[in-house]
Amino acid sequence: MLHPRVPPKTNIKNGRWPSYIERIEAANLAIGAKSSFNDLWNNHASSKLVIIRHGKHASFSWGGSEQIAIGSCIVMDREIQSQFAVPFVKNTNYLSLDLNVGEDAYEKISEKIQGWLRQPELIQQISKNNCEYFDNHLSCLKVGEYINSFIK
Repeated sequence: MLHPRVPPKTNIKNGRWPSYIERIEAANLAIGAKSSFNDLWNNHASSKLVIIRHGKHASFSWGGSEQIAIGSCIVMDREIQSQFAVPFVKNTNYLSLDLNVGEDAYEKISEKIQGWLRQPELIQQISKNNCEYFDNHLSCLKVGEYINSFIK
């Protein structure tokens, strides 16, 4: 059995696990900081699905908040554990790969993503829901109003 954090079909080379960079290079994918900040945002904004992993301590990352702001259809590695003032709902605001550490679920990722890509209406609806979620709950004004409601 492979180490739970190493995707299946990864071979041991020279007595050690290949680094992530070695795996990316072996797949002939470009790596490095060659993209501008604008290119990064344009890529995210034009992507049909944006995959996000949980942050430290299984939290929803700040990068995820930015994806909500641009109306991304977010795909999380597993269900969101973070508590939101207004719930962020699976299949309404994000999709989940439902991965669990230690499971051999990596082979199902492609199948799930391909299935979602065949549902453009679902992607568009989640994108729209996230734009509305940001405008109604995460914009600076709305966060300020929320915090102010506790101060009064």
